[in-house]
Amino acid sequence: MTLVHIPFRTGMVRDDPLYSQEGRYVDGDFMRSFRGMWQNMGGSVAYNSDVAAGKCRGMQVWSDDAGDPQIGIGTHTNIYVAKGGSTYDITPSGFTTGNEYGVGGTGLGWGAGPWGATAWGTAASLVAASPRTTAWAPWGEQALFVPRGENLYHWDGTVTNLATQVTTAPTNISYMFTTANQFVVALGFNPVTGTGFNPRLVGWADQGSYTDWQTTTENKAEVGVELQHGSYIVTGLAGRGINYIWTDSSLYAMDYIGASDPILVHRFDLLGRKCGCIGVNAAVDVGGAVYWMAPTRQFFKFDGGVPEAIRCDVVDTVFDELYAPMRDGIYGFANVEFNEVGWLYSSSDNTSAPEIDRYVVYNYEGNEWYTGTILGNVARTALDSGLRFGAPMAVTSTGRLVFQEAKDAAVDFDDTDIPWRLKTAPFDVGDGDRNMDCRRIVPDVDCNVPLSIRAMARRFPRGPMEFDQTHVLGVNDHYVDMMLQGRQMSLEYSGTGGIMRLGKIRADINPRGRHG
Repeated sequence: MTLVHIPFRTGMVRDDPLYSQEGRYVDGDFMRSFRGMWQNMGGSVAYNSDVAAGKCRGMQVWSDDAGDPQIGIGTHTNIYVAKGGSTYDITPSGFTTGNEYGVGGTGLGWGAGPWGATAWGTAASLVAASPRTTAWAPWGEQALFVPRGENLYHWDGTVTNLATQVTTAPTNISYMFTTANQFVVALGFNPVTGTGFNPRLVGWADQGSYTDWQTTTENKAEVGVELQHGSYIVTGLAGRGINYIWTDSSLYAMDYIGASDPILVHRFDLLGRKCGCIGVNAAVDVGGAVYWMAPTRQFFKFDGGVPEAIRCDVVDTVFDELYAPMRDGIYGFANVEFNEVGWLYSSSDNTSAPEIDRYVVYNYEGNEWYTGTILGNVARTALDSGLRFGAPMAVTSTGRLVFQEAKDAAVDFDDTDIPWRLKTAPFDVGDGDRNMDCRRIVPDVDCNVPLSIRAMARRFPRGPMEFDQTHVLGVNDHYVDMMLQGRQMSLEYSGTGGIMRLGKIRADINPRGRHG
């Protein structure tokens, strides 16, 4: 018996031609690359048994004055706060229900929604075809939030009280965030002067206030500054020492200069063009660097200098799958424990009820990408990357609040084992001019559940799989025997639940000859 080490790099390649993928992994679900090895992702634990009505596409975790975590949840029908193990409905009086899903065309640029459905330059033209999203911002132990295209609301921190509208604020706000200097910033809105909706306006209330939005000589409020690059503002966030604002085509920096210039208060610098953000929740801050998806079918990173397009080996797969009317349903997240930033998105597999059913993850330490499918209870619609509970928080497509990856085993909050799998690209002996016999697979694997190993072989790269066998490696087994012949082979590992970590792969492979 001659054991041959079959070298494979971690990370996935899904866009290259077949021959170019040799030595790589090409498909999988619920698997991650970490410290040079593959392992399955962890399971979740339910926060409580409460179910939030509607689809959540906006959440925030922050602490009250006692340091106890609280979670804001915005769905397309309701607003909730979870605290102390209970969930409270704080939906303001007169709250307007939004779209559960996105509707419209299949393009990624402006005008992808139903043409002529609304007039350009109105708030409705930005939200009529989009799923309802909610922007949250802590205000001490209280909170501010804006359902996209609606008004600014305030919650006073008392779980028995409903949120109330801030009637002195702008209306029809596209997005909102707060800065480290205590400014509440509105993006794309109808200003308090009543001059009409402008999708490129940036405005802010007086420092330390969420109610004083009228510019005077006695305060630092700004009715509205119009950005010049882009058709409309998509989103913004407060990073470390810098505030970011994305239009559909560009990235701006918004810097506080109020200490030296109380008139201008903030300076706007254009950081880059052709690098806009694809959706309101598609930008993520990780340790001072920001990552985002762009409508130009790219992923970007900015940590100073100029925005940098990230090389991505799965980019065509992701954007070809993406259901464009749900681009505002894309939800960015970070998992710093595993050096990951990722995005949840909806594919075009089900356009009538396009739930989030896919993810793409970038491991920024290993410069690797991996993708997968998330279905059923495993599907999440929102995820907060903070660790105030010791684990990220997420909301499922069924309205359950869960601690994400709170346990190592791939078991979901309802005790359902989560399936996982990992597939290699085809590999060959030498230059692929020889047939080979494979009699045994010896994986370097640590797995506490049975591991299925599917081995496939064919004689030509585009030919049919003439051999296709599945064998089960038991928990106490060290190898699986098989009988396989062909010029090219590929392997697929799969299992359900448990913990699996995969290292090197060895096989008993012998060349036979050059004849088919």
